[in-house]
Amino acid sequence: MKEASKVFHGPTNASKVVDGFVSMHFVFAFAFASLAMFYPQIFGFFANDASSFEEGTYAADAVRWSSPFIYGFSFFAISSLYADAVTRRTYAKIYVAAFSIATAVGFYTQFNGRWNALHALNIALFASLALGYGILLTCLPDGFDRSKLAKEI
Repeated sequence: MKEASKVFHGPTNASKVVDGFVSMHFVFAFAFASLAMFYPQIFGFFANDASSFEEGTYAADAVRWSSPFIYGFSFFAISSLYADAVTRRTYAKIYVAAFSIATAVGFYTQFNGRWNALHALNIALFASLALGYGILLTCLPDGFDRSKLAKEI
């Protein structure tokens, strides 16, 4: 069996697109997790009452508590770059499901009166990740496999 190529050195453009998307996911998730961990007050930017995210509030604590899980998603993303094709596709399917759920929750909470219009940016972020992984799985499934020649895009 041929060994998989290194990240961004796959034989096809499809593999480079997948690697780029996954790398982007890692960077944004890691940054998002770091904000949640070290500066949860920034999420007050999306709330009608920014003081609800001040240090010592339940909201700030809940955001900080979520940060290890966000870090986990970022670590799964970066580690998937070094996984076999089957594992990479499995991670992508899990991301589609999780980010779709996050999008639905975002829509639900958008209309409870606590969030301003900028909260929609968070919904768009999660929706774009779900859509992106879904498109990659559907349109460029061979891009997850750097060990064989795949369709060019």
